[in-house]
Order: sequence, then C-alpha cells, then structure tokens
Amino acid sequence: MTIPFHTGKSCIELEAENKNTENGKFIWEMTQLGKIKFCPQCHTACLKENGCNKMICSQCNMKWCWLCLEINIDYDHYNSGKIGVCVGKLWLGVDENGNAI
Repeated sequence: MTIPFHTGKSCIELEAENKNTENGKFIWEMTQLGKIKFCPQCHTACLKENGCNKMICSQCNMKWCWLCLEINIDYDHYNSGKIGVCVGKLWLGVDENGNAI
C-alpha cells in the first residue's frame, strides 16, 4: 500500500495551490471566481455551469452544498423551515434558465 504524497488533497488541488503550471494557474483562477470547487469528501474538482446548489460528486456520490460545502445534505438543507446560512438559496447564483451567473 502506498501513501499519497499530499495527504488530504487531490493532485489537482495541490497543482492549483502551487500555480506552477498553466493548468494550475487556470484552476486557481477558476476557484477564485467560484466556478470550481472541490468535493469536501474526496476532493474531486467540480465545475458548476448550471443547476441548483445541491451537488452530487461524480466520484464518490457524496451529496454536498456548493455554497457552504456541508456534506450529507438533501433538499431540506435549503428549506425555509430550517435554520442555516443556505435556507432559501437552492437557486442562488443561477439565472432563470438554470445557468450559473
């Protein structure tokens, strides 16, 4: 069994933090613009182009919130009957066609 060189981060996260390649610089810029975030469970890079703020990671299937990065959520995370920073924000940052703004 091998031990990862950069425990707790994906290769792409580390590349973006170091910004020492063109790819790393691009990913870092996209994270600064809020276009790319990393799954809080497995650290897979996720690009959000449209849709609501409830994410499902394509690698580990974790359901997480694009806004607060909380894991194990469902749509009730955004319901008005709850208390939290994401209440009523299921569609925050999305235009009437479902595209990210």
